[in-house]
Amino acid sequence: MYDLRPFVPRDIPEIMGIVHREMRYEYSPEIYLSMHEAWPEGFMLCMVSGRIVGFIMAGITVERELRILLLVVRNGYTSRGIGRWLMDHMVMKARLRGTTVVTLEVRLSNVRAIRFYQGYGMRAVDRIPGFYKDGEDALIFRKDLFS
Repeated sequence: MYDLRPFVPRDIPEIMGIVHREMRYEYSPEIYLSMHEAWPEGFMLCMVSGRIVGFIMAGITVERELRILLLVVRNGYTSRGIGRWLMDHMVMKARLRGTTVVTLEVRLSNVRAIRFYQGYGMRAVDRIPGFYKDGEDALIFRKDLFS
């Protein structure tokens, strides 16, 4: 099965490679470090045989909102329940801290992710024009945790 472990700074090169390959995007190493420092439990990795096959990076806002910043599963490991497993784990952690809602942004063109989040019970509540560096719009998804 899968192992879950927290992110550590030495994971940055592998995480950056996964984001580049799967999302065609690049974030600076400082982003990963700052998110880890802000809430270490909010950056978890899914491992198979010592290899990172997916991860979730999230934060909790002052409004007690769980914000999913990145949820990525390596190609070849999708449709195996890893994304749902990571989301379930993060939602559980956030509920223990009193969060009441989960939100995230997703590219308008990312149909697979949109279907995943809808299947997770989230709904699109707004659209942000030009949200991404390349000018693509984002959909904001939301799910109330205690309704």
